[in-house]
Amino acid sequence: MTPSDIERFRAFLEFRAEAPAEASPHMRAIVAALHSKRRLYKQRDAIQALEEPLRNLKSAPDAEQVAFVFEALAEIASPQDLALKIALKGVAAEVLRKGLPLNSIEAVRLIEAVSVRASRSYFPYKAVLGVLKDASMTPALSDALLALRAMIGEHDGMDEIQERIDVLVRGKQEKPAEPISGWSRAVFQEIDASGKQLAWRRLFLHGRSLSQSTASSKWQKEAVACVEDIGRSEFLEAARRWLALGPMPGMAAGLQVPEEEADYQKGFVWTVGALGEASIAAPVADFAIDCFRKIPQIGAVSHRVGNACVNALAAMPGLEAVTQLSRLSMRVKYDVALRLIEKALAEAAERNHVGRNDLEAMSVPSYGLNGGRDANAVRVEVLGNIEARLSIENGEALLTWWREDKPLKAAPAEVKADHAAALAGLKKVHKELEAVLSAQRLRLERQLASEGWCRLDCWQDWYLNHPVTSAFARRLIWEIDDAGTNRTAIWSAAVGQNGSMVDWAGEAVALNPAAQVRLWHPIRSGLQEILSWRAWLEDHGVRQPFKQAHREIYLLTDAERQTGTYSNRFAGHIVRQHQLAALCRERGWQFRQ
Repeated sequence: MTPSDIERFRAFLEFRAEAPAEASPHMRAIVAALHSKRRLYKQRDAIQALEEPLRNLKSAPDAEQVAFVFEALAEIASPQDLALKIALKGVAAEVLRKGLPLNSIEAVRLIEAVSVRASRSYFPYKAVLGVLKDASMTPALSDALLALRAMIGEHDGMDEIQERIDVLVRGKQEKPAEPISGWSRAVFQEIDASGKQLAWRRLFLHGRSLSQSTASSKWQKEAVACVEDIGRSEFLEAARRWLALGPMPGMAAGLQVPEEEADYQKGFVWTVGALGEASIAAPVADFAIDCFRKIPQIGAVSHRVGNACVNALAAMPGLEAVTQLSRLSMRVKYDVALRLIEKALAEAAERNHVGRNDLEAMSVPSYGLNGGRDANAVRVEVLGNIEARLSIENGEALLTWWREDKPLKAAPAEVKADHAAALAGLKKVHKELEAVLSAQRLRLERQLASEGWCRLDCWQDWYLNHPVTSAFARRLIWEIDDAGTNRTAIWSAAVGQNGSMVDWAGEAVALNPAAQVRLWHPIRSGLQEILSWRAWLEDHGVRQPFKQAHREIYLLTDAERQTGTYSNRFAGHIVRQHQLAALCRERGWQFRQ
C-alpha cells in the first residue's frame, strides 16, 4: 500500500458515528465511549474502550440485554461506519457469550438478524450459534439456520460456522477414529497391526470426546476402563513409545499440531494421567517440552496438549511427578502453563506438609548412583565382561564403558547384541539424569533469593549427601544459623576422612543438629567476607555451578535513598526487550514493559 492508501484506510477507520435518536441508553453510552478512541482497528481495542458501559450492560436485566443484541445486530447490518461495526460485533459477542435465555421466536429472529449477506464479515456468528446450543430445535429455527448456512456459502473462514450449524440442526455426528497427522498416523499403524484394534479405537474415541480443559472424574474412570480392556502393561509400553515420538513426528518444521490431532493427544495424555502411574512421568514431561517449543512468529507447537501434560503430571501420585513438574518450571516460558505448574507444585507441597523449596529438594531421584558421602557418585552396571558407569562430573552426566578397567569409546557390539534392553534402560536413565541436573542447577540458583531455612538433617540428606544434588551443593557456600550465630561455610574434601564444612579461613565448622541452613547470598555479607570467599574459591580451584561469590550485587546508594521510589543508576541505557524478557522468565523475575 502507498502512503496515501494507508492514510485513506486510516480515515475510513476513524470513528465518526452518532447514536440514532431512537437508540437505547446502552447504545448511547457505547457510542459516547467510542468517541474517546480516535481509531479502532480491532475488537480488542473496542472492548478496552467500552469497559464501563459493557459492565453496566452485563448487569442489566436479561430482557434489556436481549433487546440490545437485536439493536446492535441491526446497526451492524445497516451501512454504518466500519469502526462502529467492529465495536458492536465485539460487544454483542461479549453479551451473547454470557448466555441469554431466548424463547423460540427470539431464537429465530436472532438467526434472521445475522442473515444479511452484505455484512456477514461483521456478525459474531460463533457467539450467536453458541447461545443456541441449548435451544429447542423447532422447524422454524431449523429452516432459519439452513438458510443462514446457504447464505454464508463458501466465504473464506466460514467452514467452522457451517459445521456448527450442521451440529445444531442434525446433532453431532461421531467421526470414526482415523489418523490426522504424523503422530496419529504412527499410532494407528501400530493399532491396526495389533490384535486389539477395537479396544484401542474405543480408547481414542473416548479421548477425543474430552472437550474441556480438565477431565472429570467420570471421564477418567471411563478412560481407565478402556485401558483395562487393552491391558495396563501393554498400554504403558505403547504410551512410552508414542510419547517418545513427540507431537509432530515426520512433519515439516514450523507447523503446529492440527486441532483434531491435538484432540487425540490431549485425551491420550489425560488417560496416562488418570492411571496414576508415576514411572511414565518423565516421558510425559518430555512430550510437554516438545509441545511448548516455540515456533518463531507463530507460537507454541500446541498449548492445549502441553497444558494437558502438566495436568496429567499433577494428577500422578508420588515425588517422581513433582521432579518432572519442577523440571518443566525451569524449561517452560508460557504464562498459562507456568501458572498450572505452580498450582500443581503448591498443591503437592500442601499434601506433603512441606514448603515449596523442600518439596522440590526431597523429590530429586538418585537414579541408582551410589553413596551419600561419595563426592563422585557412580552407578555401575555389569553387562557380561563390560562395565557401564553412570556418573556425574562437574555437574554433567556421563555414561562411560569399561573393559578390565580400560575405557572404551562407546558401547561395544556384544552389549548391543546381548544386552539391548539393559542398554536402552541405561541410555534412558542417562538422558533423564541430564535433564534433572539442568533443572536442579537452575532451581538452586533461584533459591539464592529465598529467605527460608532448612533443618540440618534434611539439608544433609537433600543437598550435601544426595548423590545428584551434591554435585552442585558441595561447590556452593551455605549460611548456617546455630542458635542465633551465623557462619558461612563450604564443603571441603581436604578436611577429615569424609570431608567437612569449612569457613573461608579453612577452619572446620561444627554442625550442631539444631542448626538451620540456607544458601548464602553475598548481598547479606560485608565486602571483606565476599572477597575472602572469592579468594578461597580461586585458591582451591573450585568452579561454582553458577555465580554466587562472584555474583553482581547492587546496593542502594544515597541518591536512591533520597529519591525513594526510583533510581537513575541505569538511566539512558538501552535494553534489548526480547532478551530481557527471556532472561526474566528463566530466572523467575518480574518486569513491566
